[in-house]
Amino acid sequence: MTLRTADPVFLELAGLPATGKTTSALLLKQRLTELGLSCSVLPERDENSSLRTLRGHWYYNAWRLCRLVAQVLEAQCGQPLDVVIVDRGVVDALCWFAWLRRRGELPDQLAKVLESFLVDPPWIRGRQLVCVMRVAYETAVARRGGRTGFVVNERTYAEVELAYSDTLRNPPPSWSQKLIRYLDTDHLSHEAVLRTLLDWLGEISPVVRSSSIE
Repeated sequence: MTLRTADPVFLELAGLPATGKTTSALLLKQRLTELGLSCSVLPERDENSSLRTLRGHWYYNAWRLCRLVAQVLEAQCGQPLDVVIVDRGVVDALCWFAWLRRRGELPDQLAKVLESFLVDPPWIRGRQLVCVMRVAYETAVARRGGRTGFVVNERTYAEVELAYSDTLRNPPPSWSQKLIRYLDTDHLSHEAVLRTLLDWLGEISPVVRSSSIE
């Protein structure tokens, strides 16, 4: 097997639960396929993992990071793709590690080791767009049918939001190649989100831009 010379565009959908990442990823894949483009979604799903009950522990987040690396490498070495959509990726991982570190649940030395995979990841080649999706806490609860949970509770949600804000306010210099955009989805329809993502993808991908225009 040989590496492809043309790398796909990577779109990372980042953000807290209930912001619309997974729904947007699946709908965007459908739209890109309809436009004649090849697309894959790297899902967040962890239903089959024995670690799914440890979401507040660094074990779980380290496992997700290793799984992400494997998925990205497979996407770059498999069938040619125009776009790879990542449902929670590098930005999310770094923000969650920052949250755990702030709570004293991730030792500094271990955090540095894990973060080294994220600050300048050589396992991602090509153009990268990061869409940080955001909603108000009240909207997140409403989208979950009024249910709260491990993350979707007022205290934790605010803590993790702060971790995202602090991390993205001073991103690592090596992230200069990433196009980072923010999208508040509180009052946006699925179609409005899709149009926005396609426009942003078109800024860094001539293939997507030309397909969208046609």
